[in-house]
Amino acid sequence: MYLAASEHLVLGGPFAAPTLWHTDLHQSNIFVSPTPPHDILAVIDCQGISVRPLATQVVFPKALRYTRKNFHPDPMAPMAPLPDDFQTRSSEEKAILRREQIDVFMQLYHVALMRKDPLRMAIQGLPDTETLIEPIYAVSRSWDVGLHVIRYWLVRTQRRWSDIQGPDADAPPCPLNLSPEEIEKATEEYERWRKYRDGVEEIEALLGIHHDGWVATDRYEEVKEACHKLRMAWDSVEAGGPYPFQDGAPSTIQ
Repeated sequence: MYLAASEHLVLGGPFAAPTLWHTDLHQSNIFVSPTPPHDILAVIDCQGISVRPLATQVVFPKALRYTRKNFHPDPMAPMAPLPDDFQTRSSEEKAILRREQIDVFMQLYHVALMRKDPLRMAIQGLPDTETLIEPIYAVSRSWDVGLHVIRYWLVRTQRRWSDIQGPDADAPPCPLNLSPEEIEKATEEYERWRKYRDGVEEIEALLGIHHDGWVATDRYEEVKEACHKLRMAWDSVEAGGPYPFQDGAPSTIQ
């Protein structure tokens, strides 16, 4: 079914240009010099980098995403104003807010750079880019997480076929013909997996670790104890799967 649909979803022209891109560029993967002007010394975690079509590679760098809640990024005011009660905050809170203020600026600066790149903006404007690209990743991840992810994207492709193909009268009919029962089952499986993935990400955030379980030496005993407590409270049935950081658990949750 995937092959039948993908034949009509291929992105051609410049969108398919072979491109080398680091798709996991978060701050922990960038080493900089400790003194100004803070030159970039190295970029690590390159083992997953590969040459792929441009449209599948273009992602917003995690290192430049603002994900906190103290500020609301405004393109018209890239240097977000500090809270009115800033002067009454503790020195620790002030430091956090000033750091986040810079993070907001960096995100908006990168957005401004993106808008100066016609090809990147054209990719952003493709109809339902997510449905065009995510099935490609879902197929490659099926070896790790199972077939339920690709089944979900087949359902989504079938539902959004006319939007993806556009108003062209010569657009091919949708080659997918999933039954209501198949759609319901695929959706339930995907939602169960997503709930499990969200639970795993919450554990990662609580422990302050990455999905591979790596822990700095000076935090090992502290994280080990916290991990044990979280494992004792974990309900495999309710969570949709085993506790992630133990022998026999899934190696990756993507």
